[in-house]
Amino acid sequence: MAEFSKIELIPTQVNDLDFVLKIENLSSNTSYIKQWQRDQHIDSISRSDHEHWIIKSKCDGKKLGYIISYNLTEHRCGVYIKRIALDTKGQGVGRSAIQLFLKNTFHNISTPYIWLCVYPENIRGQKCYKACGLSIFDIPLDERERHSQVAESSPSENLMLMAIYQ
Repeated sequence: MAEFSKIELIPTQVNDLDFVLKIENLSSNTSYIKQWQRDQHIDSISRSDHEHWIIKSKCDGKKLGYIISYNLTEHRCGVYIKRIALDTKGQGVGRSAIQLFLKNTFHNISTPYIWLCVYPENIRGQKCYKACGLSIFDIPLDERERHSQVAESSPSENLMLMAIYQ
């Protein structure tokens, strides 16, 4: 079981993208993550309103996955977790990474909430997010649509929105 203190989030570098694309294309991830091209990841790495993190083991330095987020506070849409993708599931790495991300983000960014979209059939993801303190983001339909549009996300009617408040 991964522990919060045994992982770290480090900024993704362009030379990490072979790993990122490999993780993104694993069959266990393709059902829940829209596939990006290398240049889309490069754009995300270079943007000041995006964060692209490698999840790394402190014990052996192994890369375990990645997280992408968007700072949408200037649009009054909090911080959006675009995606989290892992090499191996069921070991607590995702939960630890989300908890570390939430702690760091609330500490470093003045935002009232952090949110994400999850497919209704992604039960494992929902369980992880709930364990990290996220709950259904119950906002009016027009706000759901605005959040999805600002976050460059899929139409929100197909997805559950979950959030955690500071």
